[in-house]
Amino acid sequence: MMGAPSSPVAIAWKLRMQKQLDELHGQLTLNADQEKFWQAALTTMKQNHQAMRDAHKQIHDQFKSMENQPILDLNAMHAAHQKMQEQDKQLHEQTTTAWLNFYNALNDQQKTTGQHDAQKALRAHA
Repeated sequence: MMGAPSSPVAIAWKLRMQKQLDELHGQLTLNADQEKFWQAALTTMKQNHQAMRDAHKQIHDQFKSMENQPILDLNAMHAAHQKMQEQDKQLHEQTTTAWLNFYNALNDQQKTTGQHDAQKALRAHA
């Protein structure tokens, strides 16, 4: 497993994201059932993000080791890249499903709060 992000940009992004999630969590006033969905989505997101990071490092290392071969096996490299993309897509879908399950458990007032914060976050990143 790869561990924590190493670049200052990655660390800053992770801290900013965590701060935004903490703020949103505090504003939503979740009941016990909603909290379970929140925790499930958060856990799924973090685990899948780490799995993608690990897979990207693994393929990077695999490609690096292939550089020493006299003839590059581009077919193998392509197949490995395609496999990683398919896995990433599945992980993204799992994460999306977990967050949608959480969203669907919210009442209308909570959804409005969540939408406002999401729009604010999108404007900040634009």
